[in-house]
Amino acid sequence: GKRNEAFSEAEINVGDRRLDIRKYNHFDGKMVVASAFIITDVSKYYELIDKTRMLNTANEEIAVEKERNRIAQEVHDTAGHTMTLINSAANILKIKFPELPEEAKGYINDISREATAGISTLRMAINNMKRQTYSSITDGIRTLADSVRGIECELCVQGEETEKYLFCAVAVCDSCRESITNSLRYSGADRIDIVVKFLENSLEVYIFDNGCGCSDIHEGNGLSGIVNRIKEIGGVVSFKSSEGNGFTTAIKIPLGEKM
Repeated sequence: GKRNEAFSEAEINVGDRRLDIRKYNHFDGKMVVASAFIITDVSKYYELIDKTRMLNTANEEIAVEKERNRIAQEVHDTAGHTMTLINSAANILKIKFPELPEEAKGYINDISREATAGISTLRMAINNMKRQTYSSITDGIRTLADSVRGIECELCVQGEETEKYLFCAVAVCDSCRESITNSLRYSGADRIDIVVKFLENSLEVYIFDNGCGCSDIHEGNGLSGIVNRIKEIGGVVSFKSSEGNGFTTAIKIPLGEKM
């Protein structure tokens, strides 16, 4: 007797449409007496799948962003408040007790300086937490500069930033944050200048402070972290300092194949 049997199935793209093709052979005994093709446009089906996947991804990103902002706000409200109180208390001590021994005043100054540096570092960390990725090197560094408290921090940009530089945005902004933190903690500077040069074949970033400087540069975790971070993207870092002449960090990143 006659019987039907699905023989094959395939999906193909025709222009912007996706078609499902099924071939059925009709048998009489062992002999194929006819074949039938059923063609179905399944484009909408796959569009719905893609939209559902994109929606799920967007919802996950929104949930992560909300949690990140919640944590950032909580850190700001607790640790930030504590740092501010410590700094205020140190300043009040200096005013209320001017007769304190010089050694004690030195300790109070250290506390005030560390608290001020901690507040700025905390602000930068919170901003980084709220913005996991950087869409612009210029905006990222400007956000860091605006977060600094207690000393002037100025940004100078030369050249035009385009998408070809974006590959190094995270490394550069994180390195600038580390450099600013070091200046706040150790240099005694009252000014930091950051110069960013968007050149045709490279990106150059210079961070200067007018602090006490040092005769010997020891690459601790902070400086070595900058070196390793920039090295991973094909760049180089150099440090320059001397007693009384501040500290300079120079970052140079060739664009190379990234162009």
